[in-house]
Amino acid sequence: MLQLHFDRTNPRLPADMLDGEPEELAAFYYNQAVVKDLVNSMLENGFFPHEPMIVKPRTEGGFTVVEGNRRLTSLFAIHDRPEARKIPKPSPAPTKEQLDRLKEVPCVVSQNDEAIRKFIGFRHISGPRTWEPEAKARFIMEEILKALDNGEARPFAKVAAAVGSNVQTVRDAYLALGLLERVDSESRFDFSQVQSKRFGVWLRLISSPGVREYIGFKSSPEFTEVKSSLDEVDTEHLVEVLRDLTAEHGEEPILNDSRDASAYGMVLSNPIALRTLRKTKDLGAAKTIVEKAGLPIRIKAEARRVDALSEEVRANDYDDEVEDAAALLSRSSRILLKLAKPDEEDDLFK
Repeated sequence: MLQLHFDRTNPRLPADMLDGEPEELAAFYYNQAVVKDLVNSMLENGFFPHEPMIVKPRTEGGFTVVEGNRRLTSLFAIHDRPEARKIPKPSPAPTKEQLDRLKEVPCVVSQNDEAIRKFIGFRHISGPRTWEPEAKARFIMEEILKALDNGEARPFAKVAAAVGSNVQTVRDAYLALGLLERVDSESRFDFSQVQSKRFGVWLRLISSPGVREYIGFKSSPEFTEVKSSLDEVDTEHLVEVLRDLTAEHGEEPILNDSRDASAYGMVLSNPIALRTLRKTKDLGAAKTIVEKAGLPIRIKAEARRVDALSEEVRANDYDDEVEDAAALLSRSSRILLKLAKPDEEDDLFK
């Protein structure tokens, strides 16, 4: 047990905690995961042999736990190791018998980095124990960079196959982090809230055609085109979108729900709606303008459907039910026309 050490580059860690001190990492795992339950389970049942930790040798001695850092945190707490000084101790204190049976735990030792990455990628990207969106994206980004270093011409497809995902998911993860890196290099805007707490919404947002058009990103399925388009993004507009995702001055973000991503994209594409959004900071008010602007288009689409129904009715024999349904549709159309004429609204049902 004394030979085991945290993986300080674990993708599960937030970006600002990478290479953190062991006691800080232990506190993170304790606060973010079910470590307390793991501690109780280990004390009661021992370490489950069918779930060994995956470790790799360290040049300075001992082993880095590349899979199983929550379990390692639990063991540190149980054995009252220095790494666990910032997290609660088990209560009641472990007995000597409990400590003795947890001095040695099952581990799989591997020096094959590629095999380890494939296992971790499948397990946490598309497998049974998925990570949070930001952790997934960072792991995917690392795999893409490794694929590029190996001369891979189509890194998105290569990584997608390796982690059991699809090309779009891999491409969007790369784009999401690539856009944040662009802001980091060209702006002082603090996007830490987006990265640590709202990354799932950010991923959903960048799939919106309206958002991509607004920031000047040209969609493409290939890596070289995606990378080139990242260099042409409008950083000011990009920061504007990130700010709409960020809670400032104790207020809720303008875009607070991923389900509004499509509507938000349409607002960005409508100059009047966008001015309203900037003036009122009210996405609902801006959405109303978009919906009103799109009303003629939707009515025309319904008219085309009615024309298609007319052809279908003409081609079929007479039917009482069809006539009744057509009469109902006709009445609804007359009401719609009167509603579109404000001066006739008073005698709507005459």
